[in-house]
Parts: sequence; structure tokens; C-alpha cells
Amino acid sequence: MPTPKTEPGGAAAGVGAAGHPLARTLTPWRLGSLEVAHRVVMGSMHTGLELADDGGEALAAFWRERIEGGAALIITGGLAVNSEGRGAADYAVLGEAATDARLAFAVEAVHAAGGLISAQLFHAGRYALLDGLTGPDGGLLEQVAPSAVPWRAARGAVPRELSDDEIWRTIGDFAAAARTAVRLGFDAVEIMASEGYLINQFCSPLTNLRDDAWGGNAARRRRFAREVLAAVRGENPSAPVAVRISGDDLMPGSSTPEEVDELVRELVEGGVDAISVGVGWHESRVPTVQAAVPHGAWLGYAERIAGVVRASARLNSALGSDESSEHSQSSARYAADSLSSDGSRDSDARKADGRRATPDFYESAPRHRVAVIASNRMTDLRDAEHVLQSGLIDAVALARPFLADPQIVEHSARGDFDRVNTCIGCNQACIDRSLVGARVSCLVNPRAGNEHSLPLTLTRRPTRLAVVGAGPAGLAAAVDAARRGHDVTLFDAAAEPGGQFGLAARIPGKEDYAATPRAAVAELRAAGATLWFGVTATVGMLAPTDRAKRDPAASPVGDAPDDAALPGDFARSDGARSAGHADHSVPTDNTRHVDNPFDAVILATGVTPRPIDIPGSDLPHVMSYERALRDGVPTGSVAIIGGGGIGVDVAAYLTEPAFEAERAVEFARRYDVLLSAELVETPATVPTLPTVPTLPPQRTAPMLANRPAPRAGELVTVLRRSGRFGDGIGISSRWVAVGRLKDAGVRMIGGVQYRRITPTGVDLIGPEGEELSIPADTVIVCAGQESHDPLAAALERSAIPFAVVGGAKDARSVDAVRATAEGLAAARLLAP
Repeated sequence: MPTPKTEPGGAAAGVGAAGHPLARTLTPWRLGSLEVAHRVVMGSMHTGLELADDGGEALAAFWRERIEGGAALIITGGLAVNSEGRGAADYAVLGEAATDARLAFAVEAVHAAGGLISAQLFHAGRYALLDGLTGPDGGLLEQVAPSAVPWRAARGAVPRELSDDEIWRTIGDFAAAARTAVRLGFDAVEIMASEGYLINQFCSPLTNLRDDAWGGNAARRRRFAREVLAAVRGENPSAPVAVRISGDDLMPGSSTPEEVDELVRELVEGGVDAISVGVGWHESRVPTVQAAVPHGAWLGYAERIAGVVRASARLNSALGSDESSEHSQSSARYAADSLSSDGSRDSDARKADGRRATPDFYESAPRHRVAVIASNRMTDLRDAEHVLQSGLIDAVALARPFLADPQIVEHSARGDFDRVNTCIGCNQACIDRSLVGARVSCLVNPRAGNEHSLPLTLTRRPTRLAVVGAGPAGLAAAVDAARRGHDVTLFDAAAEPGGQFGLAARIPGKEDYAATPRAAVAELRAAGATLWFGVTATVGMLAPTDRAKRDPAASPVGDAPDDAALPGDFARSDGARSAGHADHSVPTDNTRHVDNPFDAVILATGVTPRPIDIPGSDLPHVMSYERALRDGVPTGSVAIIGGGGIGVDVAAYLTEPAFEAERAVEFARRYDVLLSAELVETPATVPTLPTVPTLPPQRTAPMLANRPAPRAGELVTVLRRSGRFGDGIGISSRWVAVGRLKDAGVRMIGGVQYRRITPTGVDLIGPEGEELSIPADTVIVCAGQESHDPLAAALERSAIPFAVVGGAKDARSVDAVRATAEGLAAARLLAP
């Protein structure tokens, strides 16, 4: 069940004090006139809920659950300032009556839960996907941009260049949207000027080819950003205003660091209350949000920008280190009312129709420290603490981690880090869905986005539910049922939970996959579930043939092992033993029944590696991917049969360093990016692990058992009969996974026909019909999986209600998003 909070939107009692692992993170900070309870911001995420025809119920439930879980400040997904600015058909437009009503309802839910919420003012520019969409006048919408520069994913559409009048109209739309947001109850607004959207497009020489007052040099390219801020501030002189900028576009030939820094100075002068630092464009060939990106890889850009903010002469002439310090408005006034055609400041410049670049709105408003918010690839609040300790960064924005665990703040504030369901960076149910207009959810938390239809309500009729299999599907089912008060018993034949996630956690960059089973087990223990690891469940345990035995009043058939015989590591300290709940890791006599029989069973017994029918596949140097990941791979050359997602992962396992510190240095070298020393070691100390004791254990003590030392990519060959390499990996991550193998020199050959495996390699026919012999001291088979379902047929005969989920149900595509969603659905069906 959700952990109660001491204060709405705040942290638990006693946190924020010296000695607490999150001592800095859980202290208040200021966003303009607002005091925010702690320094973790729920960052902007498009959810697909914004246009749900439910009066705002789904969006309200989504936001409310995160405020109740400890979030203090939420930034909405992008709310378009006009129709042509929407990202796609499922984006909301501020000012449309039905949208405004839904948003107002959801904002009220946030406030009722004790939280704050900021509206992100958004215009996609040339990134808008508007195929077939119509505007308020009924005409077809078209993409607009500073210049007619398309992007490669625009489906052939070329944006129309905005005229001068249209630019001013768009600036007015930003101001009107801000006014609407405040009227709807939003506590602040954030102007989206990052990640390649319209304002960022104006700033970049790649997309702004103009030679007028809005382009031609860096100062004029930045004018649109300044004017938008001025207009928004003018409409809302008292509401806090943040701007999210791109610390680096990660696009060759785009804005230079010096140009970005100058934009920061101008925004500070223009009265911004906070600068949130994003990074990268959608079309950048540098990965930013995938699991392969080292944690905290982009902090260096936020630190650089924070330095610019702190060094601003106009701001710091009157500011000390106290975050609540104020200074006179004379040092904060935005000096440039407009720009002359050559980009120089001209305080007398006016448009012919009287429109002025910067209104005199800030004459008497008090000013607070301009906050700097860091973001991207932080998944654990111990990361945030490490970032915030220096005082340079004011807050950190986490987005997907709030999808994975709405209670990330509350669990962390109480020191229950093991209960945090960590974001694994897979993107499969969140970013990948948003790219195709589907409703966003989360692989490790399939309730995300479904909070209204699947509330966490305590049951009035507890069901005795058995879940067989502690992989992703089984854990999702068991956790959901246990949270709602059902009597859950979880079985797994392995000594440790995790299933395929346990294997995935051994892949470099996927260590966070170990956190999912860790959090699930912690949650199940807290809910009083019974856990049996190292125990193979049988039909006799689950469904006695005498159905009368299922009467709760009936005596149990047989006994569970004596608690006194269990290892001390599995003993409970919360009284659950006496109530009949315990963790068991020792095998038990499979002919005996476990306690009382069950009311329903969920079978999540997973998959087994699929064997191959190739001559020589029984040779001793041929192994399955499961054996390779668990036991390691001998030195020498390796041929991988199968180039789907698992084959690509195994190749990374063989060629990538085990330690994130080493991978971070290589990542920075490969992509020529600025490396922060905050969360990773410097090159001089690699391969020494970070010594900060509060960093997440899955990174300071990764699953190194039998993990091989990295071998040269030239020693690894990935083979595939047909299809794309990396099929099965999410659409936003596949190019990264395959690309890093190419960069490492891994050989990938598709379109092959296998002839035989020999003691020294693999003989095959190549894509051009040529005969090839691939040398290999070891051959690893990654040819897919088969369902492992030894119990369903027998349970059919027992008449006990049951469901088969995940890979046990369908192994044709081992899709963890489908598996966890099926586990959740089965729990709701069998244990309502």
C-alpha cells in the first residue's frame, strides 16, 4: 500500500537533517515566489492522457498519485500554445475549452493533494506531426518554423517559414497561453526552448537561415527567445517563469557553447526565475536518454550553465549565497528592449504598430536567486544528493523515474531505497509509445497512466493467490495483488528472483534491471507476502484434487518447512512469521502442500532458450545465451548465432567494460561530449569505482560474477538469417545498441544460411551466396526462446482459476511490456 506522508507534497518526518543520505535533496528551495518543499522536480512528460475524454479524471489520477507519493512540484507535458504548435494529434492546446476544463480539474487534484504544478508552454515548430489535423478555422494545419528546413522524420513535410507578423502572433500566443495557465490554477509556467523545438530552432544556425530581425547572426537568432520570455513575463508579472534550454544541441554546426551561455545571460536579465537544462535534439546522433547512456552523463552542461548564472554581474552584484536573497530591480531589468538589424542593443527600437520588445512590467517585483535545474539520466535520489551537495545546482528534474515509481520521493526520504522501483531506461512503454501517438505507461510499472481505471484500493475479500515465477510478469502480478491486501504466495525455482531481468542486469549499461526484482521483493515483504525461492511449485502444492480442501476452514494438507530451519538471512523481523508469512529459500518436499490451498494461480514461468538444429550444435564449445551470461565466456573469438535484441546484448556483454566509470569516459570520447566528474570517475582514476557510499548499489557493486573482461570487437561476430540486427529492442534504443557494436568493431553479417558448427568456427553461406567460415573458439546461441509452461495443462484438470502470462504464454516475442501488463491484468482478474 502507498506509504503515508507526514506533509502533503513533502517528505517524511526527520528528513533533511544532517546525516540523512538525502540531507540536501530534501531541503526547500525557491522558484520565484514559490517555496518548493524539496529539490526533486517531476520533469515534463507527454502522457497521452491530456486529451482523454473523461473530464480530466485520468490525468488527475496520474498527477495526484505522484504528489501523494512525495512529489512537490510537477512540470506538465508540453501544452501547445496554438494549434500548429502541437507535437502531434494527442497534444493538448491551451485555450481550447474542453482542454482547459480537463486541465483545471487535474490541477485542482494536485492542489488538493498538497502539491504544486507548472504548465510547460510548448511549440513543436518543424517537429510537429500534423498529418490531416485541422485548426480552429477548419483548414489543414502545416508545420511552421524559422526557415523552411525539414527534418528526416517529417514524412516528407517541409515547414513553412514564419512571416514577421506570424512571429509576433506566435509570441502573443505564448503570452496568452501563460495567461490561460495561470487562470486555470497552474502555480508557474515553463517555456520550452530546448530539445529542438521552435524556440531552439530560432536559436540554431542549422534551422534559422533568416537574414532579418530574427536571424542572420547569433544575437538576432536569440531574439525570439527573449521576446517570448518578455511577453510571458508581461502577462504574468507575479507568476514564476522558468525556461528550459538546451545545454548543448548535440548537432554539429548548431549553437556554440558561447552562444548558449549568452542566451542564459539574456534570460537572467529578462527576469527568468529558473533555467532548466535539457540536452540534444530528436535528430541528434548522440544518445541522451537510453539505458546505454551513463548516469549523470549530462551534468557537465548544467554545471556550466549554473556557473554562467552565478557569474552574471547583474544578478550577483547584490546576491549572496543565501537562496532567498533579493536584489534591486535595477540590476535585474532586461536592458535590451529590442535589437537593431545588426543585433546591437537599441532601447528606442519600436515596431511601427507600437509593439515593444520588452514591456515595463518588472519595475517593483522582488527577485530571488535564479534557480538552475539539472536533468537527464538520473534515476536515484542518491544521484540527486551527490549533484546538489555543492550548491551550484538548485534542483534536479526526474521524469521517467516518476513513471516507474510514483513513490520514489517518499520511499527515498524514509531510507527505503530498496523499495524504489527504478527506471531502467528501456523507453519501451514511455518514449517509444509517445513517438507513435500511443498512451504512455511504464514497463516496470504497468499501472502508470492507468491509475484512474486501476486504483490501488484495498480489497474487502482477500484472495489466496499463488504466483509461480518471479520474473517481470510474475512480480508485477504479485506486487499489485499484495498492495491491495490479497494473500500472495510467490514461488520461483531459482534461488533469486528476476528471471530474464536477472540476465539483463549482467549487460553493461543495464545494471538497473536488477533493481526491479529487488524493489518487488522489498514491496512484497512489506505487504506480508510469502516468498518461496529455490522451490519448484507443483500442481499438488497449488490445487489439491479434493476441492473441499480449498475451504478456508479446512485443515492444510501437509506442512511448510519449519521456520526454525530457514537461514537467518530470510527471517522476518516484522511479525509476519507468526502470521504464517515467511521467505523460504530452501527446497521443500514437492509432494507436500504449502499451507492452505489457493483460490487462484498466476503462471509466469517464463521462457527457456530455443535450441538450434544445426549440425555441430551439441559440441562442447556451443552454449546458450543464458549459460554465457550466468557462467561467463572463455577468452578468444566468439560467434553469436542470432542477431536480435538478445544477440546484440550478448555482444555488448562481451565487448563493453563492466564498470560504468570506464563506460562514461568512453561515451564522452565516442560522442565528444562534456563529461561531468560528479557521478563518474575521471580518466586518471578509472577503473576505480566511485567511492561515494550512498550511490545506488547496483552501480557501486554491479553484477560482476563471471563477467568477462572486455575483448576486442574484432573477436566477436554476430550472425543473422534475416531481419534487422537488434529487432526486439525499442525504436528509440535500437540504433544506440547496434551503433555501439559497430563502433567497437563487432562484425555483423546478415542474410546467412548456416551449414555446420565445427570445433573451430561456423561454416555458412553468406548474403551473396559465398561460402564463409567464421572462426570461433566459442559459439553462443541467441536464437530466441520457447515458452516454459509445465503446469497449465494439469491446472486445467483441477478446475482452479488460473492465468498464464508473459513468456510462458507467448515466447514468439519476449516483450517485457506485454509481460508485465499481462501480469497486472491477471492479478486484477483473479484477485479483484
